[in-house]
Amino acid sequence: MAENAPRIPTPADFLGPWKQMAEQAEGQWNQYFNQMMGTEQFANMMGKYMEGYLAYQQSLGGNIEKYMQSVNLPTRTDLTALGERLSAIEAQISLLAAEQRRLVKRLSTEENEGSRRGVKASRE
Repeated sequence: MAENAPRIPTPADFLGPWKQMAEQAEGQWNQYFNQMMGTEQFANMMGKYMEGYLAYQQSLGGNIEKYMQSVNLPTRTDLTALGERLSAIEAQISLLAAEQRRLVKRLSTEENEGSRRGVKASRE
């Protein structure tokens, strides 16, 4: 009786053929797009698209900068310039601090030498 019972399909029964079909379709699409992208027309079209996108990006950047200036907010250019100025100030402060440490060290060395001379002179 169990021999005549219908077999119930498992998910693997459905997924196997579907996976093969998907792999074949992917291979065919890859082949098609590789052929298409290897043409001179595609390269020209992509070049023109990139030129148009660059022009759009520059236009948008300029418009945003004008808007930010009109509402009295700092622009990217302003923040970059401020950052560069701050970096220059920090570098100058570092140089001044290094010079100060050098001078303090020199003064303390001279004071130590002077006090040693004073001690020597008082002993003599």
